[in-house]
Amino acid sequence: MVEAIATVHDHGIAHRDIKCENFLLTLPEKTVKLIDFGTARDTENPEVKTMMLGPQYEHHVGTPNFMAPEAVDGKANDRRSDLWSLGCAFSQMLLGVPPFHAATPFLILAKAQAGNIWIPDRGVSDPYKDLVLRLLQKGPEDRLGAAGTREILGHPALSTPPLVYPTSPPVAGALRLIGQATIAEVDAALAADEAPEGPGAVASHSVPGLATEKLLKELPKCSQAADTVGKLVEIVKLVKEKGLSADLGPELAREAEQSQAAELGDCLLTLQRFGEVAQQRWKDIKAIIFGMGSCGAERLPPSRTTSSTR
Repeated sequence: MVEAIATVHDHGIAHRDIKCENFLLTLPEKTVKLIDFGTARDTENPEVKTMMLGPQYEHHVGTPNFMAPEAVDGKANDRRSDLWSLGCAFSQMLLGVPPFHAATPFLILAKAQAGNIWIPDRGVSDPYKDLVLRLLQKGPEDRLGAAGTREILGHPALSTPPLVYPTSPPVAGALRLIGQATIAEVDAALAADEAPEGPGAVASHSVPGLATEKLLKELPKCSQAADTVGKLVEIVKLVKEKGLSADLGPELAREAEQSQAAELGDCLLTLQRFGEVAQQRWKDIKAIIFGMGSCGAERLPPSRTTSSTR
């Protein structure tokens, strides 16, 4: 990733939209490629216009979760801004969530402007924590790589092979399946709610309940965490019996609490929060659930209403 960005910078180009989804991994070569130069700028030849037309795109471009403070302020958006975005991408890779995320783009940008970085005390080794923090310096000239992008490659987090490669906890796969099913059920419920009626109406291929059925088939395969997964299966069955497939997230948390499945703790609480947000039909619903992949690293605020809008 760093080499790809450095190569672009070597040619005087600022990408201005660095994020995880703009990197492709080719198989079987396992080559990393940087894509999507729609907002890129040739800093050495400013007369070359960007693909984004209009003065509002001079500096204020990029994806909110990854935009540097100077880009948010509309003051600059250059090679050093890419370094900030790379720090956000590294943070997402380590924690499952960008360092700045919220319910709306406005709130995300406000967090980025404040520049308050939170990294958990446990679960992230010091070299990786230092790498992220040195990239996420509010002052562009203070960021690691400001003197030259390849400077980042000399950081201990990247120059030294890890003693132990990271592994996913056995229950993580089960919780990932639940998260995916929760998204699918909410999507299906919203599609059913908004489906056209009358002659000629096209039925949605997403039907409430199907994701829960699939979940019940897939969960038992997570056998490495047999006891915990067994409890999850029983809880999902209870939810299904109530006919609340679209409310899978919050109902899972409630049933887990009643069954004293304490080891699921924060992970299920994040699902509960997701369920509450889903019922409010926020437009960025998918971004929020994927931003909660770190199992409780950051909780959403309690919903203002408990009633479903379906």
